[in-house]
Order: sequence, then structure tokens, then C-alpha cells
Amino acid sequence: MNGLGNQKGMNLIEVMIALAIFAIFVTAFMSGQGSNLRDSYMMKEEITMRTLAEEVINEIIVDPPELREALTLRPETRNFEHNANYSYSIEWSKFEIQNILNALTQGNNQDYDPEAVSRRQMQERINEQIASNLEQLVWQLMVTITDNTTGETFSISTLLYNQNAQVNFGNF
Repeated sequence: MNGLGNQKGMNLIEVMIALAIFAIFVTAFMSGQGSNLRDSYMMKEEITMRTLAEEVINEIIVDPPELREALTLRPETRNFEHNANYSYSIEWSKFEIQNILNALTQGNNQDYDPEAVSRRQMQERINEQIASNLEQLVWQLMVTITDNTTGETFSISTLLYNQNAQVNFGNF
């Protein structure tokens, strides 16, 4: 009889250990599933906001406003007509290239050769004209989408060509 009682006790301990292992497995599985669901929701949210931002940019490309200095004063905020949970802001800025051109042509300013100085001065005038033309031709547009329920934001930026810009080649 003594041996039979010990065997029943072992079965109970084995069942409790198996239940503990199963509980740990279920907890880990459910935790992983929760993370997957959260990540899937966040990815869906990001895809939705990206799609909305691209929609706004495409509308602007199809029907661009007159690109003028007044656009850069402050961002313009609007709501989507077809999706009340999201709003967007449009921010315009002029393209600035002068610092890039200066860095590219910056060389040894200690050069006293009159021909080298003349070439450098000519290159600087050309760079200034290129920068002036590019600043008129190219504008930067940034669209920021905001989820009004969560406060999450997504921004995307692109460069636009100003079809009404006047290019000046100057005298060289």
C-alpha cells in the first residue's frame, strides 16, 4: 500500500509541473501575439498616413499653387473631407544650394596666381547664378499627416519644379 500512495503523489507533482510549463508557454505565446497585434496596428497606421500624405502631394503636383514667397510664411493645416480622423499640414520652403556650391568650389584661397584668381572669381559668379536659378526653379514641400485620435504624425517631403520661374543666364 505504501508504494501505491507514493505513486499517486508523483502523478500530482508531475501534473503540477506540466501545468506550470504549459502556463509559461501560454503566457509567452499570448505576449508574443499581443506584440504582433500592436505591431500590425502600428504598421497599418503608418501605411494609412503614408497613403494620405502621397495623396496630398499628388493633388499638389496635379494642381500646383503659384510658388511665391508668401507660401513659406506658415504651414497650412487642413482636414480630410473623406477621413475625419486625420488632418494634414503643408509646409513650403525655398530650395537653398548656395552653401553646397561654395563648399564644392572652395579651394586654396592663398593662390596668388592672377589666372587662378580670375578662374576662381568666374566660378564663383557661375555658382551664384546657378544657385539663384535653382532657388527659383526648385521648391521643397513637406506634408505632415496627424492622426487626430492618437496624436501620431507622419511626414514626407519632396521637391517640386516651379514651371513659372524665370531662368537668368547672366553675362560671363
